[in-house]
This record gives sequence, C-alpha cells and structure tokens, in this order.
Amino acid sequence: MDKIKKLYDGSKEAARNTKEKITDKINTYSGKDVLQKVDEFTQVYGDILLGMDKELTEIKKEVKTLKENKTANKENDNYRLFFALSILINIALLTALLVKSYA
Repeated sequence: MDKIKKLYDGSKEAARNTKEKITDKINTYSGKDVLQKVDEFTQVYGDILLGMDKELTEIKKEVKTLKENKTANKENDNYRLFFALSILINIALLTALLVKSYA
C-alpha cells in the first residue's frame, strides 16, 4: 500500500510538473508572455512619455512668458529711446537758443 501511495504521489508530482511546463510553453506560443511584456513596456514607457509631455508643457509656458516679457521690454526700450531723443532735441534747441542769445 505504501508503494502504491509513493507511486501515486510521484505520478501526481510528475503530472503537475508536466502541466506547468506545458502551460509555460502554451503561454509562450500563445503570446501570453509577449502580452505581459507589451503591457509592462506600455506602462513604463507610457509613464515616461507622460512625464516628458508634462515637462514640455512647462517649457512651452516658460517660453511664452519669456516672449511676452521680451515684447514688453522692447516696447519699454522704444519708449526710452523716444524720451532720450526728445531730451537730445531739447538740449540741441536750448543750445541753439543760448548760442543765438549770446551772439
């Protein structure tokens, strides 16, 4: 009876091992392993791409802000140039008046 139980247990273990090996092979050939790897790849690289998209969005906002500041600074520079020219014209006119009055 003991020998029969050992033989039965051994057969049962062999059947289990064989089933696992066959299942692994079926999963490999059916694409289940490939599907798991694709899912993993998609998850990892999806997260990377989302992070990159977030960073690019932030960079675009910064570039937009810099362009707006550049435009504002350019307008301010134009006003400064206008005022500097008007001061120079006033100095030239005052100089001309002074020269005329002393002549």
